[in-house]
Amino acid sequence: MTAVDKINDLYTQAGSWRAASRKIGIPAGTLSSYVKGRPIVNKKHRLILGEPVLEPAPVCPVCGIVHLGNCPASRKRRRRRDLFSIPTEELREMIQNREEI
Repeated sequence: MTAVDKINDLYTQAGSWRAASRKIGIPAGTLSSYVKGRPIVNKKHRLILGEPVLEPAPVCPVCGIVHLGNCPASRKRRRRRDLFSIPTEELREMIQNREEI
């Protein structure tokens, strides 16, 4: 039985979101938002609803590994240009007009 199923059962037994929230100690608006699909982030709420306190870390969609920070494979690679190969006048105009080099 998932947390949403438990909340729905409480709601049907109590008859209203406020009555259900008084029974378990979670605000009524929060309960209804959980039923509508909002993820349960609050650790106290997860404990009350019988979910594990820590949820599993999301897997990176790019490389399929769990990362501590940002995925190194998904970073944009900056294209480097050899500034010495650009004629001086053209380079000066690019810098003055703030164009991409």
